[in-house]
Amino acid sequence: MNDDERKAALVRKVAGAFATGITIVAVNDDEVHGMTANSFVSISLRPPLVLFSVQLTATILKSLHLDTHVGISILREDQVGLSRHFAGEKQDDLQVRFVRQTVGPVLEDCLGWLCTKVHRMIPCGDHVMVVCEVLEGDRSEGQPLLYYGGYQTLMS
Repeated sequence: MNDDERKAALVRKVAGAFATGITIVAVNDDEVHGMTANSFVSISLRPPLVLFSVQLTATILKSLHLDTHVGISILREDQVGLSRHFAGEKQDDLQVRFVRQTVGPVLEDCLGWLCTKVHRMIPCGDHVMVVCEVLEGDRSEGQPLLYYGGYQTLMS
């Protein structure tokens, strides 16, 4: 293992000790494209900005440009199937329903959602950080689906 591989494994191991929520980031580019992301964070309240990162090899990256409308759905604890589906794992009999597609597609019945538009894209190693301006959003009651130690988990 070379030094870069060793450092990448170290970051993956240590960062895995930090629990994060799981989101679905989606765009409507003639059809809805989405991806699972646990790299979501609120970065500013004034102006309202959020950030997520996208791997350079991700299909959705082709649909992300300045001013693109992006929907961000925060998953509930019972939405593991959606998380796996948008991470590329086929889920038999999964019903995927998006709403608010004109200003960024968000999942029906998620824990919380934001409709945003891309404000800035910043290349960063093997990812692109995507900064988005928040246009609208809402939250419902429930418990989040979490990512911890490389696995999807529930709050206890």
